[in-house]
Amino acid sequence: MSRRVLAALVLCLASGTASGSAAPSAVTCFGSSPTIVAKPGETTNGTDGADVIVALEGGQHYIYGNGGDDKICGGPGMDSIDGGPGDDQIDGGAGTPDTAFYLSATGPIHADLTTGTATGEGTDTLVSIDSVVGSNFGDTLTGDANVNALLGLDGNDTLDGGPNWDVLMGGSGDDTLIGNPGDGDAAVFLLSDQGVTADIQTGTATGEGNDTLRGIDTLIGSKKDDTLRGDDRTNFLLGLGGNDQLEGRGGDDVLFGEDTTGANPTFGSPGSDVLDGGSGNDTLFGGAGLIADTFIGGPGPDDTVSFADAPTGVNVDLATGRSSGEGLDRLSGIEDITGSAWADRLVGDAKANSVSGGDGNDTLSGGSGDDFLGGGNGTDTARGGPGRDYCLGDESSSGCEIGGLPPLVGSPGTPPGPTVSTVVAALRAMTGHHPETLGPAVGAIATVRDTAPYEYSAEPVCISAQRGGSTQIAPPRVVDPVGSDGAPEEAWWRGTLVRGNPKAGAVGRVQARTDWARAQLAGASLIPGGVVIWKDATGRRPYRSPVGYHVGRGRYYWIGLIYWVRSGGKVFAPVEPHIIRARTVRHDKSCAFS
Repeated sequence: MSRRVLAALVLCLASGTASGSAAPSAVTCFGSSPTIVAKPGETTNGTDGADVIVALEGGQHYIYGNGGDDKICGGPGMDSIDGGPGDDQIDGGAGTPDTAFYLSATGPIHADLTTGTATGEGTDTLVSIDSVVGSNFGDTLTGDANVNALLGLDGNDTLDGGPNWDVLMGGSGDDTLIGNPGDGDAAVFLLSDQGVTADIQTGTATGEGNDTLRGIDTLIGSKKDDTLRGDDRTNFLLGLGGNDQLEGRGGDDVLFGEDTTGANPTFGSPGSDVLDGGSGNDTLFGGAGLIADTFIGGPGPDDTVSFADAPTGVNVDLATGRSSGEGLDRLSGIEDITGSAWADRLVGDAKANSVSGGDGNDTLSGGSGDDFLGGGNGTDTARGGPGRDYCLGDESSSGCEIGGLPPLVGSPGTPPGPTVSTVVAALRAMTGHHPETLGPAVGAIATVRDTAPYEYSAEPVCISAQRGGSTQIAPPRVVDPVGSDGAPEEAWWRGTLVRGNPKAGAVGRVQARTDWARAQLAGASLIPGGVVIWKDATGRRPYRSPVGYHVGRGRYYWIGLIYWVRSGGKVFAPVEPHIIRARTVRHDKSCAFS
């Protein structure tokens, strides 16, 4: 069971590449010299007495204290520590995630990461612990302000993630899973041996027991046939294996039929899924299997089907409601398409469509509506059709009435916290002293000023009114990390609204700026496809979006700034396209209010 639990936790919390220096000559753990030194990749067992176990190197450690009042200190990597019976002192170390295990406990565990205590197998002290795996009894596990993973196993457990984004796995039994609304907290049923029916709106989940859900925003299903339903907030629903039915209901939801990497022994085989976004502007991600899925956008005006993680090019036709290449899928109520990294053929319908090709040599057709066509990288071909179409990029185009980008105005600025990539600078400095340890890590680190792909979803919006209008914007739905090693990364975002100069025909002065938003891009993200959860500048509260402004007559442009902390890279560019909402929806490069 312990190996299985470890695998589940690793999937739920992305681990960072360990990078540390050699230990100083006098190493202590809670003031005591080590009696046992743990080696990375191996299982280290203590004695029945009072041990002092220390991990001096990076990498993953499995440490069992066994009996006695032990002192256990993890290293800079990902550590899994089971203190055993006794009053233990456990320090996870600098790496993440570090997990305290209580698999062998003979009674319920009460662990609280906020107070740093755990009782039930003795009275333990917990320091720098991110995750807790309970016992086979009725446990009470409470997180702290960091990203936590809490797993109850058997018994009727109560798991409370606390503030920030958390992963809650109750296991078998009638469990209570408590999140913080708006933080994106996930109820995970990955270990269930049967299909799960979970409903965020009613606060119930059955299949692994009769669970109660409070403040949950994200549902992760099992390998079997699941039914997952959201509520009126923004939800993330992931079906994994099996023939799943996903229903987002209200809010701007993100739905994944299965793991986007395809058949996986942990997630199970891809199935034939039904993804129903409900009301709101939803994003439905295609799975990786060659099995027919059904995508239902619902009544929202800007629902997107995304094949960003498809292993091959796709053919998508909204007019016929069919797509192929990643399976023979059925589409309805879909307005927008995001293609793959390969050569795609993407076709719109009579509505106003936003068609984005991504990488590869794509062929884009807008249909008869007022469409936006963006080929992305590659040698692309865009055909606008009869409507008033907006074509972006250097693709070969025809039937496009709008093109090009507005000139920029103002300074992008810098977020209030980070200024340069201290991570990169520190690693480069340390490699001079320990190249054999840090060389591989630095090789995977992004260079200074690097940026990465990103994607806005159904924003910004323009709505006309008497004597002007209103416009709103939200941060990008998808932002990729600049590094490829899975280490923790953060990005900041801010939108700038500028007003055009009617005399010069160019962009004039800055009208407004949104507050800063920040998000974790790697190291603590469970949502596939690069989807991020934005917080305010403190990193403790959800970012309230979309952000809206009432403005007078004139032409207005939104410019977005994305700042990658790890590399110091910035993108300060117009957000394309602007969505004009009136009796009919169309796309343009600005909001024009008369």
